[in-house]
Amino acid sequence: MLNGKTALITGGARGIGAAICRKLASLGADIAMIALTADEQANNQIAAITAEYHVKAKIYACDVSDAAQCKDTVKQVIEDFG
Repeated sequence: MLNGKTALITGGARGIGAAICRKLASLGADIAMIALTADEQANNQIAAITAEYHVKAKIYACDVSDAAQCKDTVKQVIEDFG
């Protein structure tokens, strides 16, 4: 359903954001997860998503209240996912 698409999700390491990541991955979307820090929980979430759903998934550390960081992060996501 979402094969060939990339979902960019903020707060994807925990709670509702993590559930959204898993749901979109289950539909075939690759996952670009935004988290304030790429901590152990975020890394575990990415590992679980790639293992369970066989999609490309990557964490990006970004403070979404910083416009410059957001711009740089989106540029990197585009480079990584196309």
